[in-house]
Amino acid sequence: MAFPVNIPNTFANATTSIPLANLDANFTTIYSAVNGINNGSESLANVQIVGGLISNVTLDNVTVTVETFSNITLIDVTITSGNASFTTANVSSIDVNGGTIDNTVIGGANAAAGSFTTITASGDGTFNGTGQVKLPVGTTAQRSGSPAAGMFRFNDDTDSFEGYNGTAWGSVGGGATGGGSDAVFFENDQVVTANYTIPATKNAMATGPISINSGVTVTVSTGARWVVI
Repeated sequence: MAFPVNIPNTFANATTSIPLANLDANFTTIYSAVNGINNGSESLANVQIVGGLISNVTLDNVTVTVETFSNITLIDVTITSGNASFTTANVSSIDVNGGTIDNTVIGGANAAAGSFTTITASGDGTFNGTGQVKLPVGTTAQRSGSPAAGMFRFNDDTDSFEGYNGTAWGSVGGGATGGGSDAVFFENDQVVTANYTIPATKNAMATGPISINSGVTVTVSTGARWVVI
């Protein structure tokens, strides 16, 4: 059936009764067109749909090109056989379950490479490669304004890895540093900028001079020691 569908009987200027047989012919023509789309025997081209509802429709081997969709609600629509294609389409707010987009697997166990702004995973992460993982790198001032316990980054002001324990940022590793492969010097900051409590089961030491910013408190719990040398 050719598109657009030509309705055999029109009544734009009808001034008398409309024969029931003519209405039946119209409905038969429309039904045939819709059924042809539904069973995959028709191809749609240069289609414009503005408004409306498509419900409980299965599309099989249907090709739609150069189309415009505006304010369309799709309910329980299934595209089967993997042969339906949309060319030059502007589509938004779509849930895609399975398949690929630009060779990137959607919902697959082995997705192709991609670039993501934010990733949230509810399970554990596993990296099976033999290379490396690049962490965020930034200055002390570029730390998150709302840090959460478990955050991990590289601080390029201190040239060291750091993590957030739920209360404060701290160095990760704590090893000595030096020129080349040397591990000779243990370095510490000279200014305390945030409140800190040394727990009762720990001792601490630092190389002075050490200054504590106004309004900042270092608490040495009973049984703990803080030695500045």
